[in-house]
Amino acid sequence: VVDRKVPTIGYVLLVSGLVALSSVGAALELQKGGVSPEMKIFWRLNSTSIIFLWLAAKKINRKEFARFTSKQLWIEMPFAAANYAVVNTAFACALEMTSLVNAFILSNMASLLMIGSKFALGTPVLFYEGLGALIGFAGALICAAAGDGDTDTNGDHRALLIDREMTGNILAFLASVS
Repeated sequence: VVDRKVPTIGYVLLVSGLVALSSVGAALELQKGGVSPEMKIFWRLNSTSIIFLWLAAKKINRKEFARFTSKQLWIEMPFAAANYAVVNTAFACALEMTSLVNAFILSNMASLLMIGSKFALGTPVLFYEGLGALIGFAGALICAAAGDGDTDTNGDHRALLIDREMTGNILAFLASVS
């Protein structure tokens, strides 16, 4: 019998990640200077990739670089880079079209998608994994379905706003899938 227990560091990382994600929206709104939050987040993500590229280049020497197979070097790495570009671009565009809350929740659903795919493929899902996934999906659906409550606009303009917000939600979800 395998006793699966989450170590304390797992809970510490979970709480710190929650605090970090929760503070990003407030930090973006507090920054002044005429630059849109979308550009700030786009440059933050790209600067992170530039820093990690420099650290990776410094770490890998000729001997380690020679261990990469042709498939890894010419197929998997460009595919990963393209997916990272899609994540960044979709998230930045989603911020422009939908609310900050929806963009962050829907773009950070990768772990929920993995649990959902385990369930769909018939792989056993632990009780707490399933419970967490259900709570996460319910929260995402509530956030995606909740509008801004603006009832002062006419019908055509309101329909365009809803279409724009749903497009932003789909882009944020695409960022999570990528």
